[in-house]
Amino acid sequence: MRTAEAVETLIDGLPQPDADRYRDMFARQPPWGFGSRPALLVVDLQRGFVEDGYPLGNPTAAKPCIEANLKLLEVARRTDVPVFFTRAMVWPNAVENGAWLRGAAMEDYGIGEREGELDLAEVLDRRPNEVVIDKPKPSAFYGTQLEAMLTYLSVDTLIVTGAATGRCVRATVDDAFARNYRVILPIEAVMGGPGISHRIELLDMGILIEVVADLMSVDDCLAAMGNTPTGAV
Repeated sequence: MRTAEAVETLIDGLPQPDADRYRDMFARQPPWGFGSRPALLVVDLQRGFVEDGYPLGNPTAAKPCIEANLKLLEVARRTDVPVFFTRAMVWPNAVENGAWLRGAAMEDYGIGEREGELDLAEVLDRRPNEVVIDKPKPSAFYGTQLEAMLTYLSVDTLIVTGAATGRCVRATVDDAFARNYRVILPIEAVMGGPGISHRIELLDMGILIEVVADLMSVDDCLAAMGNTPTGAV
């Protein structure tokens, strides 16, 4: 699927005035595109969010999202694009968690249900040179070494995937935008909330007002990754 088709799947079915506005703005906004050094950041594709048997698990939405991420991971690993994973963490006491768990119970994250409940989805098959960032808040940048590591690798483009569109993905994209990274959002590789909320979040990030990310189909993102000079990690 090409990017224009993928964007149309997000717009299709929205109320007519909104749909027309999105189409018009998408047509008038040229993408920023890839820079010279991309990295792939996979946000919170953890067992507790993607597997059945967890209160927050959503395997129906997770299946196509993970399939898309596996395609991106295969090309990233083959072309030496650095790969980072994040995990949303539940910390041992209330002071460490702060507002993180407001409105959510510990059991919502699968705590204590079985060993490794916060592990990454096994199918992602993380490699030893791929960093896992345990983050204290929704954004992958807040309270972590992510920016320092990206600077060390001279990364200028961040491909952001994972879960969930309106929370941890959006917080990470907004913070990347604030740090002047080029941000790519592969549409099929992001999963979110119910109904149209997922689609609206993607459209808002990729089309409205200050465009914080380029919306891109996974196929076009794969092609760009394969043709972008990266250098060794």
